[in-house]
Amino acid sequence: MVGAIRQAADAVEQRSQFIAQAQAARAEMLQSGLGHDANEVRAYLRERLANDQTTRPDAKPWRK
Repeated sequence: MVGAIRQAADAVEQRSQFIAQAQAARAEMLQSGLGHDANEVRAYLRERLANDQTTRPDAKPWRK
């Protein structure tokens, strides 16, 4: 029972950290006006699975 409570508390903490990171990333994106093209990110992730030395795509302005 104690293990289940500990596991649930850990899950809540992880979710809270995830949400905080997402909010910070969104705020940074809105402030900088830079973001990543979804197709480039997908291609990067596919390549990353096959090759650890893959370079990340560059952030680009998304505002017009």
